[in-house]
Order: sequence, then structure tokens, then C-alpha cells
Amino acid sequence: MPAPLTQRQRWRLTVLALWGASSVQIIALLPMALGVALVAGMYPHPLFVWGGALVLVGTWWLMQGGEEPEGEEVSRSQAPGLWAMLDELAAAMQVRLPQRVVLVTEATAAAVDHQDRWRPWVYHQTLVLGVPLLQGLSAAEMKAVLAHELAHFSRHFGWGGHWLYRARAGWTALLSADQADESVWYRAAGAYARWFAPMFQRLTVQESVANEYEADALAARVCAPEALAQALLRMSASQLPARRRRFGVGPCPESALRDEGLRLAAPLSAAGVQQALSLDAQAHVAADPLTHTHPPSHARISAILGAVPPQLSLEGVAQDQAAGPVWWGAAWPDVLAQAEREWRGQWQRAWAAQAAWHAACEARLSALQGPSAPPAEAGGEAERLECLVTLEEPAWEGEPLLPDQASLEPLALFWWAVALLQAQHPQGLAWAEAAIRSAPVLAAPMRRRLAFENPLGSSPEERRRQEALWARALARRDAARAKALGAGPQGVQACQLPVWRTEALRRALAADSAVQQASLIGYDIALADGRRFELAMLCLRLDVSQGVQEPEIQDVYAQLMARVATPLRVAVVQSWWSTEAWPEWLVAHEHAHSASVLKPPSS
Repeated sequence: MPAPLTQRQRWRLTVLALWGASSVQIIALLPMALGVALVAGMYPHPLFVWGGALVLVGTWWLMQGGEEPEGEEVSRSQAPGLWAMLDELAAAMQVRLPQRVVLVTEATAAAVDHQDRWRPWVYHQTLVLGVPLLQGLSAAEMKAVLAHELAHFSRHFGWGGHWLYRARAGWTALLSADQADESVWYRAAGAYARWFAPMFQRLTVQESVANEYEADALAARVCAPEALAQALLRMSASQLPARRRRFGVGPCPESALRDEGLRLAAPLSAAGVQQALSLDAQAHVAADPLTHTHPPSHARISAILGAVPPQLSLEGVAQDQAAGPVWWGAAWPDVLAQAEREWRGQWQRAWAAQAAWHAACEARLSALQGPSAPPAEAGGEAERLECLVTLEEPAWEGEPLLPDQASLEPLALFWWAVALLQAQHPQGLAWAEAAIRSAPVLAAPMRRRLAFENPLGSSPEERRRQEALWARALARRDAARAKALGAGPQGVQACQLPVWRTEALRRALAADSAVQQASLIGYDIALADGRRFELAMLCLRLDVSQGVQEPEIQDVYAQLMARVATPLRVAVVQSWWSTEAWPEWLVAHEHAHSASVLKPPSS
């Protein structure tokens, strides 16, 4: 644990935070201020002078309002046990109660200070609680979490912390903004941000880390230190491979938040505790310091308990002893069900898209393992690797002892590179480059896995050439798509996809409840420049009550088609909604080519 900051250091950091927060607003307002000053100089009438000043002050005023955290607000009547606990902790810690408590679907807890929209000098406090934590942590452990978060509202320490947070958020947003199409002023502001933001972070990170330690210390005075340490351990254990939710594997779960809470509540042996702390330490080392200011759990637990006991383990939390059922009582199942519905509404379509890709990979893997599988030199090995990586998600546990690259087969080298990159290990990119050098056939699955748009190590000239080629290919694809969409029954033919690719699409769409009917058709398209395209069209009848939105048609089904129908030069999606009938010419095509039916309406 670092030494506490002195009063002088706190004053210096507070001034620095005010400077950082105000300079972001100055950057945004200065062009307008110069324009107002120019108009006032040219027309020095009081109307223009005072009118310009009012516009400037009004703009500054509108910039001050902070966004309230979103979530389901909890009133005293809904959760009397929770608010009674907050009253008890606030009195014991001599802190102000938060004005709002909101529930979110993430496994998190946060104390948020935000400005009033119309009174910028007034700050409101909101306590954010994750439903999985309330389902997985015991009442005593969750009490310690509440005490830690309430400590952030204390003015006994960390005053000015909200300024630090606000300044850091402002500069991070300015850094991440795209400056390509902005004015010269904003490009210069971006260059200044790239110099100031890292310097500001280096000077303030000690204060942010100290705030976490001091919040732990204040929480440990009013609740059992062991309970706080156990809560930290449970949240660290959620990153263990066995307890991590595998997104898109199987159907979208009906009780994702409850299952996540049960994983948090599960017992953990002493060896599991050490593994969880090791993974947490690795994630802390790999994290970006501009956005990650929490110290590692091992250091926090050592500060709370004096040292981490060598045989520290966790007992399981019974469902009726979790914080949610204890504080909400009989109303907790309804709270959990509402949160589950919100989670599914937010993630169901993304989950379905990933599940569709998993199904396609399973079909391809089956084909590659069959008697007619293509040899490795024909690209089959690269596709097999990509399917395996997608389905199995390899990962190592604990701190890895990196082997000698020269002693590894190319396939083993590929697996090591993927695992290191997934864990954000600093050697991950070097291992990826080594894997590609050892076997060039690995380049395609590695780039697709890492979403690399350009080959590793390519020159700027080569990247520009590829971008130009890609732009021309997109233009031809769009032209072919437009022609096919307007063709309708004219020129429709059976789509000549290999059996495994048709089967992959059939499996992918079978698990998607939003797809009521699906067929595959083809066209032979000739463009104005003489180029011919073999084009596949995926025809869908979608049920809008399943939460699918029109923009997602391209995001989900066009991407699936483009991935599966790789031999085809263009993949196009056409859809008919559930309120419309299947076109007669398409029904006739299905009768003539039964193999083109991917999902009959009866399924």
C-alpha cells in the first residue's frame, strides 16, 4: 500500500484537476469565444456585446450538466433492507446518503458524482449496484461493498476526486475522438491532449489508487474486514476460465444474471484463490492506466488483512443468504426477472449472431475432419485452426512459463500466440508474428481472429494499395448487390454452394428464433465494366417481435453470409418481414430446388 498523500499533495492535485477539467471546456469554447469577440469588435453595440456574452455563458452552462447513471431506480419501499443498511453505514461513516440507487445488469458497483443540469454547483450522488453481485455475494460481503462505495462519497478524504475523474474522462474522450475531419483547431487540441493526458495521468494516478485504499480502510472500520476481502476475491474469481461466461455458446440463456451470481457464490479452494489473484494481477499489469486506476486485489487484500493468508479459501453462499433475497425479501425474484429481461433485450441479437458463427464453424470443422477434407497445403489447415480457435477459445491459467519458440510446432506456436493475445500479454504480438513466419498458412486465421485489417509488417505503400483495391471491390460488390435486389425472379438460379456451407447456414439459422423462414438463391450478374459475379442471396422472413432491428440484418446475417460463402465474390442479404407473404416466384423456386431451403416455415 502506498504512503498516504500529504495535505499539500492533495491541494496540488486538486488544482491540477481543476486545470485539467477547465482546459477541456476552454478548448471547446475558445472558437466560439473568438467569434463572439470578433463580432463585438466589429459591431460594438451593447446589444451585440451582451448578446454574445449571454450565448457564450449559456453554452458553457449547458456543458456543465452531467449524465445520470442509467438503471432501474430502487426506492425505499421496494428494498427496505437495502436502504436500512445504507442508513446504518452512512451514520457510522459520517457520509451523505446517495440520492439515488440504481440497478444494472453488469457485475459491478460504483459511486458516481454528477452535476445538476441547471445548477452546476450542485452535485448529486448515485450508487450503482449490479444485480449479479446482489445474487452472488452474501449480505455481509455486499455490506462491505456498500461501505467501500459510500466511502467515495466521504469528504474526509479524496475531496477533489470527482474533479480528477471528470478531468480524466474529458481528456480520454478528447484523445479517442477522430480528428481526421475536424478543423485545424481541434487537430491542434488533439495534439495537445496527446501530450497533456498521459502527463496528467502520471501525476494523478497515485491519488486515484490512494482513494481505493482509503475507501477500503474506511469500509473495514464499519464492517468485517474478512467480508470485504471475500467480496474482492469473489469478483476476481469471476475471471477464472471455469467461471467466465462464454458469449454466444449455445442458446441465449434465460437466466444469465442468476447464473453469473451462482458462479460468484460458488466455493473456491485455496489453489483457486491463488489462481484468481494471479489472473487479476496479470489483467492489472496489461490494463491501460488511463482507464484503469484500481490496484490489484492481492495488494488490496494485503492492506485490509495485513497479509493474504496462504490457505485462504471461499465458502459457498446459499441462495437465500445472498444480499438480494435478504434485502428485497419476497420481491427479489421479480427484480431478478426484470433484470433478466433487460439483459436479454440488450444482448439477445448479439448472442444469436455469435451462436450462428459458432454453428457455422462446427459444420466446417466436421467437413474438414471427414474423408474428403482438403489437404493442409490447400488451405484446410488454416480454416481448421480458425474454427478451433472460435469454438475452444484457448487460454492458459496462472503466470505462463513461455517455452522456446524454436522447439514448438507451428500449430502449438499459433495456440500460444492466440492465448497470450487474449490475455493481453506484452509478448502476444511478437508470438503472433513468429507463428506467421513459421507457417504462412496461419496468417489468415490469425488476422481474422485479431481483426487485423492489414498484414503484419506491411509497408504504408502496400497498405494504401490494398485499401484502394478493397475500395474498388466494395464498389463492384455494391453494384452487383443493387442489380440483384432489382432482378427479383429474373435470372434466379440454384446457388451452387458446397454441401458443408449450406449445412453451416442451415445450422446457424435453425437456432435463431427470429428467423421464421430462410432460403438460398443465386444469380449470375454481369456489371457494366464486363465483370461477372456469382452471387448468393440469403432470403429471410424475420419475426420483429424477437427484437431484431432492420440495421441488424446487415450486421448479423450479411456478416454470416460473407463468412460462410467465401468462394463467392459477393454475398447479398434480402429479407421479407413476418407481416408479408413469401413471394410466389420464391415459393416456386423452392419447389424446384428443395436443397435451397435452409429453414422451412414449419420449423
